[in-house]
Parts: sequence; structure tokens; C-alpha cells
Amino acid sequence: MAIVFWRPIKEVVHARFPANLIIRRPGVGGLVIGLFCFVFLWLYRPLGVQPSQAFSYEATMALYCGVVALLIWGSIALLKRVPYFAGTASWSLLKELLAIVYVLLFLGVGVYLAGFFIEDNAVSRWNLPTFFDSIKQAVLIGLLPFGFLLLKNVPYLLPGQRAENSGEAEDAIYTDLMIRINSSLKKEYLSFMPGDFLYAEADGNYVTFHLLEKGQAVKKLIRNSISNVEWQLAAYPDCFRCHRAFIVNLKKVAKPQGNAAGYRLSLQGTDFQVPVSRQKARDFEVCFSALRD
Repeated sequence: MAIVFWRPIKEVVHARFPANLIIRRPGVGGLVIGLFCFVFLWLYRPLGVQPSQAFSYEATMALYCGVVALLIWGSIALLKRVPYFAGTASWSLLKELLAIVYVLLFLGVGVYLAGFFIEDNAVSRWNLPTFFDSIKQAVLIGLLPFGFLLLKNVPYLLPGQRAENSGEAEDAIYTDLMIRINSSLKKEYLSFMPGDFLYAEADGNYVTFHLLEKGQAVKKLIRNSISNVEWQLAAYPDCFRCHRAFIVNLKKVAKPQGNAAGYRLSLQGTDFQVPVSRQKARDFEVCFSALRD
């Protein structure tokens, strides 16, 4: 009986799952979390938080939230050095949950240590109750944004969104989900299925999307920057920013040519070879290898 229940649970936790924006872009994520924490603490003053004698309440919270932003960025940068978490192309619900737990614990320890420099009576902080209180506060506040992003992606795990047969479903959990790219004009948008996306290319004030329609490669333009398009594709781990001017669908890569000095990618459905910059070569190797495992 236990095996009957364990099997579907195991399938869910190991199912393909998009890494949240904070994991994918820790610099931006750290700033967003830091700002969120400051506004939250400024408006509600929860958990009995008090200012230090050297600073006002607002200044004390600003210092702590600046530390939080740095800790978010630093913790995820370290996390990505671990092979298991190195690439988001093979991200799963289990990795997402473990990453959140790790970041929140790292955050709590970091906030505790920062208190020795920010608070007045640093010596009095050297005790277990204060340590665990720092962990508790960091977890309680950090769970709000992380929990929101986690719940936002839960629909990817619903029946019909996950591939029942990986040999038949080219795009795993994304087969039935339409990608929508908004224009900077806010009146236009471009929508397509994940399996139809080949690559996107920066073209001045526009981005050219190379898509498959009825087996034929077509081009569609939308007014936006490649960086903004990358942000909009953050929930789709198969979409990889391989160059300052290109985003590629890793699942469409038929053959990479080159080495750590730079690759050129042959794609299914087109003769064009997408370049991979030297700065992105290592990340490409990790993500592409994880996708093939």
C-alpha cells in the first residue's frame, strides 16, 4: 500500500517544474525581496522588531533589507555551483523546494550575523534563542514571496500539463501551455506554443522570433528588448539566453559545435546556427547536459 501512494508522490516531486524568478535571476530577485521586506517591516513592524540606538527604525530596517538582498544573491550564486542545482533546464519541484529551504536558512543565519554589526549590544546576541529567532523571522517573512512564486507555478503539475509519456511529448509539462510575449507598446503581444519556438534574436528596438508553423520556419517581430523577453521567458527553463542578442530553445538544438571558447548551435527546422558567447559557454554546457540526462 505504501508503494502505491509513494509512486505518484515521487512522480510529482521529480516532475519538470519552472525555477522561480528569484532562482533564475538572483540579482533582480534579491533587490525585489529586499524591497518587499522593507515595505513589509515599515508598514506592519511585525514580530516585535525594534530599531538600534544608533539608527532610526527605518534606517535599521533598510540596513537589514540591504543585507537580505546581498544574501539572496550570494546564496543562489553558491547554490548554482553545486552540480545538482547547476542548471534550470532539468529543474523539478524537489529542487525548487530544497532551494527555497536552503535560501531561507542561509538568509536567517546571515541576518543573525549581520545583527552583530547593526544592533547595539552585540555580545548579548551570542545565544541560541536569538539565533533561532533570526531564523524564524527570516523564514516567516521570506516565505511570503517564495510561497507566492511557488503557488503561482503549481498549475504546471496539474494533470494534462505534465507529460504522461516523455517519448511522445516533445515539450514535457509545457505542451499545453501557450507562451505570451508582451510588447513594450503594451498594446501588442505574440503568442505561440513552446514546441514552436526555435530562437529569438535582438534586432534594434525589436526582437525577431523564429517559430515553426506547420513545419515551416517563420519570423515574427515584436517591439521589445531581448532582456525583457528573457524576463518574460523566465518560467520556461528550456529557453536559454546564449548570447547578448540570442535566446534559444534548448530542446530544438540538434547539434552543438565548438568548445568553451564558444559554440554554434544547429537547430531543428532551420539552417541558421545560433551563436553561444564565451561568457555563456559554461552555463550552456551545464543546461544542455542536464536536459539530455
